[in-house]
Amino acid sequence: MSVKKLFDLTGKIALVTGGSRGLGLQIAEALAAMTNAAEAEDRTEKGTVTPGPLAPSRELLGAMLLEHGAYADALAAFEATLKKEPNRLGATAGAANAAEKSGNAPKARAYHAKLLKLAQGSIMIKLSAARM
Repeated sequence: MSVKKLFDLTGKIALVTGGSRGLGLQIAEALAAMTNAAEAEDRTEKGTVTPGPLAPSRELLGAMLLEHGAYADALAAFEATLKKEPNRLGATAGAANAAEKSGNAPKARAYHAKLLKLAQGSIMIKLSAARM
């Protein structure tokens, strides 16, 4: 299921359990706010002079979804980031992690290989190589 469909309640009545107060409410509000930010950023064209966002909203949404166990949706968010901004180290690492946790071994291997290539010559290559 896509992230957009996951949070789209147009014409629907939603019953959220655990999201009415406390931490559950904060998590529900944070995921909804980050989804809205990612959607808004997707509709915004990057200026020709600016290098792009420091941390794309869609990548941050992927990290939030990954943290909350929505691995397939997290992978979709990281892949959407990489489609718009190829070779982002954070999105590549997130996609590798999400693919691994969702049980997609071929994609996990591909993203880990890409991560090693992107991080070549840095300390990250040693950490990633040790994991494999």
